Amino acid sequence: MYALMIVDMQNDFVKKLPPELVHALAERTNRLIEVFSALALPIYVVITEHKPDGSDALQKARDERDIPAVKGSAGAQLVEGLTIPSSASFLSKTKYSAFFGTDADQLLQDFSGTLVIAGVNTHACVRASAVDACQRDLAVVIPADCVASYDEQYHQESLRYLGARVGRVLSSDALIREIEAAQ
Repeated sequence: MYALMIVDMQNDFVKKLPPELVHALAERTNRLIEVFSALALPIYVVITEHKPDGSDALQKARDERDIPAVKGSAGAQLVEGLTIPSSASFLSKTKYSAFFGTDADQLLQDFSGTLVIAGVNTHACVRASAVDACQRDLAVVIPADCVASYDEQYHQESLRYLGARVGRVLSSDALIREIEAAQ
């Protein structure tokens, strides 16, 4: 079985990316969403939401007075063009990992398949979530064309590390073929 986790596809986390890349990420992620929805596979949308005073944000963000994804702000909204089905479950987080201080463990407690992680930023929230999923004995797949970082070097190094030590990294097309063949 497969489950899809979409991490931080929010305006504040893609603002440093070229608009055409954001559009492409949304399109490719939507393709995964379509496949998962058609097969009634679980979809989890993980969003970061911080208090307006930033008291729940990372220390560095507080020190720099640069609090991203303030609850209710335009920066906290999902990127334009991303189509989330009503069947998706939402998780709200304040730190890098989708598992830290969230209900992810509870939602996935009976899940023993492959967790597919898409979103941004590869070197931060995607990587932290993938490592935490691996530490929970979940198989992890990162569709390389459904993740991005504002720093290409961080992105490439994270994909190299994730593929070597945490799970598998492959294209979304290869992943879709694999999922459809398993059904």
